[in-house]
Amino acid sequence: MEVWHRISFSKKDNIDDILNSLKIEYKKNALPRGYTINFDIAESDSHWPQIMALTREKNGFDWYNTIFTKEEILDAEWVRLMPAFEGGYPQPKNYRKFIQSTYEIGCPRCGAGNRQKVPIRLVKEPNLVEHDFMSVFWTYSLFCGQHVLTELQKNRIQGYEIWPVIVNSTNDHSKVISQVLFPNIAQSALSDDDKIDPECCLTCGTPKYAYLRRGYMHLKRDGLIKEIDCQLTFEWFGGARFREILISHRFAKIIIENNWQGVSLKPIKLI
Repeated sequence: MEVWHRISFSKKDNIDDILNSLKIEYKKNALPRGYTINFDIAESDSHWPQIMALTREKNGFDWYNTIFTKEEILDAEWVRLMPAFEGGYPQPKNYRKFIQSTYEIGCPRCGAGNRQKVPIRLVKEPNLVEHDFMSVFWTYSLFCGQHVLTELQKNRIQGYEIWPVIVNSTNDHSKVISQVLFPNIAQSALSDDDKIDPECCLTCGTPKYAYLRRGYMHLKRDGLIKEIDCQLTFEWFGGARFREILISHRFAKIIIENNWQGVSLKPIKLI
């Protein structure tokens, strides 16, 4: 397990010479009135304390995440599956209209309880490039190629549904991807220590928590459904409110053995 930081500074921060003296490799992206400097650094790097102090001093951008080894993932009974590749916008390309036409609305204020009622539409067939999974903006949805479905069916993975994707240019089902939905929701299982920055909706009272980016998520074993391979957390997370996708060791092992791309896997500690 390693915590990595993606750091960004602007031209006015004047940190070029400092980074050069530390021999830290970075990318410089030109802007109309200057540039940004971006680089990745692990907390195990000997320069991390200095970079951390510099980031705080200059108010630089710091986005961090935990990367786990394959061995750590395969040691876990349950794993968080996160879409990592986004392939454009769903249709219609207006957020409010998309939500109203695609979901049965739960809470009109925060969206908790929204339930998809029709297939998601895309403007054209997606380009997966070298990915096996994808998502689309505004959603925490998961799509995959037919080869993935074939493998899941062959291994009798349980707990998901397959929905078609509609392509606007043909008004027909996509020949490239299908959507994978997870209808089963666990009981409340999130440990109190992982209930970070709770925020309750003023309309429905449903709490949401900050997305967990550091270390393991801890879930109560008794709160999970044991007879299936995938389910959603009871709890909601993130600014746009989503439920985490949980998959079994069997499911995670298939993803790793096939080297499928487009998702990130993070092991869970059961308590």
